[in-house]
Amino acid sequence: MTNRIAVIDRTKCTREKCGYQCLKICPVNKMGTECVYIDAEGWPVIIEDACTGCGLCPKRCPVNCIKIINLTAESGEPSFQYGVNSFRLYGFVLPKEKGVLGLVGVNGIGKTTALELLRGTIKPNFGVLGKEFSWDEVKKRVRGEEIQSYLKKVYDGEVKVSFKPQFVDKLAKSNKKASEFVNELNEKTDSEKQTVLTQLELNNCLNNKLSELSGGELQRIAIAVTALKKADVYFFDEPTSYLDVKQRMNAAKIIKSLSENAEVIVVEHDLAVLDYLCDYVQVLYGQKGAFGIVSQIKSSKNGVNEFLQGYLKEENVRFRDNEIKFSKYAPSSHKGKPEIVYSGFKKTFKNFSLKADEGFFSEGEIIGVLGPNGIGKSTFAKILAGVEKPDEESDFSHRIAYKPQYLKTDSEETGMQLAKNAGVNVGRFNELKYKLELNELLDKPANEMSGGELQRLSIALCLSQDCDLRVLDEPSAFLDVEQRMNSSDAIKKVTEQTGVPCLVIDHDILFIDEVSNRLMLFEGEPGKNGLATSPSTKKQGMHDFLKKMNLTFRRDSETNRPRVNKPDSQKDQEQKATNNYYYE
Repeated sequence: MTNRIAVIDRTKCTREKCGYQCLKICPVNKMGTECVYIDAEGWPVIIEDACTGCGLCPKRCPVNCIKIINLTAESGEPSFQYGVNSFRLYGFVLPKEKGVLGLVGVNGIGKTTALELLRGTIKPNFGVLGKEFSWDEVKKRVRGEEIQSYLKKVYDGEVKVSFKPQFVDKLAKSNKKASEFVNELNEKTDSEKQTVLTQLELNNCLNNKLSELSGGELQRIAIAVTALKKADVYFFDEPTSYLDVKQRMNAAKIIKSLSENAEVIVVEHDLAVLDYLCDYVQVLYGQKGAFGIVSQIKSSKNGVNEFLQGYLKEENVRFRDNEIKFSKYAPSSHKGKPEIVYSGFKKTFKNFSLKADEGFFSEGEIIGVLGPNGIGKSTFAKILAGVEKPDEESDFSHRIAYKPQYLKTDSEETGMQLAKNAGVNVGRFNELKYKLELNELLDKPANEMSGGELQRLSIALCLSQDCDLRVLDEPSAFLDVEQRMNSSDAIKKVTEQTGVPCLVIDHDILFIDEVSNRLMLFEGEPGKNGLATSPSTKKQGMHDFLKKMNLTFRRDSETNRPRVNKPDSQKDQEQKATNNYYYE
């Protein structure tokens, strides 16, 4: 068993193009002992037991594809390792009977791998590569652990699972009608099916082809078909992507109801939804892309709080140097003079119309935007940015830095080339690249970036441009919890330093609450008409929004994070009785 991990990212490694610098620089090799060698396919391989952890090969590697990690106390042997010098996971996620278990951790830390082990799509190899373990061999490795009985059922084929994958884009390639797709996979009664479809607000899109549906509609279809299967364990991997606040809470209610007769496991980055939905939490920590460790099971409150604090109490492990902090009092209304004024306007499409009341942006303030999908928020942003034109000509003419909602690109330009073409403020961009973890993206082509990578780069490009107003449409999409809070901090810091006001549209209430000075609410009938109200104080705007959602929020006593009160709980009833839906 090694106490050192060597990981080589083969998506970055250039093999012979760099002359195998890792092979040449290795002092163990120079002394005549094999530590780094080249395999039959031309890939470098590091023998972990021979590695001294000197750190020379990561420093010399021209594409930063090598990680050497010294573990002071390894958590036993890995439950699964993908390959030589590849990611490995320690420990198992443990389903809880009649309860919802939430998994929280950064991207690339092994959450999806943990789900695959429980589903049986991959089987434990305990770091022994090329070997398929029999149940008797697995039993010896996990004897006495709680996971033993569950794994036995998996090996015996006695566990029926229903799984909603992280990405639902593949559904869009089908020409089936949504109703046909749902009916084919439904295993429950017609009454149960109708309840799920109604609560997820899917009845109006069932006659459309899957290829015609929006991302939010595809996500809700995926949640519906997962919930409508009869299963012993339900898995939901990031179920709230593309959904607005109301849709997220409706989906949470559906998922929560499944735990009455089955085990449910959810991976989610929206902490408000995770806390509202889950009874238990397991934290995954380690080093992204290298290794992940599964914590003990904790209560929902303690699990989320310990993740934010970066310290696991029972394990006595600090896995992050800094604590993710929430302001006790989120930013209040800005007192600056109006910097940018916009007149009311209308925008009419064939099947949708938007009306916007007049408003203004003060110097150095951030206006958060909340409202349902299909209500005109992105249209409003596009009109401010000049991408769309209102029905009547407007005299609104300002320099706008705009990050759109959708970021798909076929560009082969690298992150650095995109920054140069955008005319960014170099000093500001250099500050942001550390906060938003952009160093590894500077030489990476945009068409090879993941959704989260492209999102972080786009936020940095928007914040680095010199302008009169910044507009960011759904900047938290595809980001994990740490990345969301880092983005929030970056937006606030740049806005304060430059004095340039900012408009932020998002569906993560914690994110909007943390970043905003004032709030703009959108009302109307989604898909038909929308009204962009004038910005109000954040306290009034949040109160009005939560009241429409029939939700009350409170502050957590340890971390100050906003928490959703459980429906009809004592705290929920007390706040509603005093007409206090917001916590300030």
